[in-house]
Amino acid sequence: MENSIWFPTSPCGDYGFRTTHNQGEPSITAAVSYPSNSDFQESPRWLASVGRNSEAIENLAFFRKDSINSEAIIREMAEIEAAVSEEREARLSLGLKEVFFGKGNFIRFVIAFVIFFLQQWTGQNSVKYVRAGTQMF
Repeated sequence: MENSIWFPTSPCGDYGFRTTHNQGEPSITAAVSYPSNSDFQESPRWLASVGRNSEAIENLAFFRKDSINSEAIIREMAEIEAAVSEEREARLSLGLKEVFFGKGNFIRFVIAFVIFFLQQWTGQNSVKYVRAGTQMF
């Protein structure tokens, strides 16, 4: 989010600082918001996928503002566990071959490769680098 606002506005002015200081503005926002992330609850689905079911039930009850022994919480946790086990079974037969040659994946890989190649070949990254206010030479 910060980059989508910061990059277009950074060439407009240096706000009283040298242009190279503008590169640190997104870092200030991240540094200020980092301590507030310490009290976030983990996703019950992720906790169930890594085998931490008791924590998953606690977090689910916290999110739903309900008791751990509630019928709705137990039912929803059973649905989460069923979905996680289905996903595990579906991924058992997947390998590196399916990543590139699975149904529809090869064309996605080719499109991504062409975009990345043209981005480097045309120098688009260096344009962004200079636009950010960094001196190249």
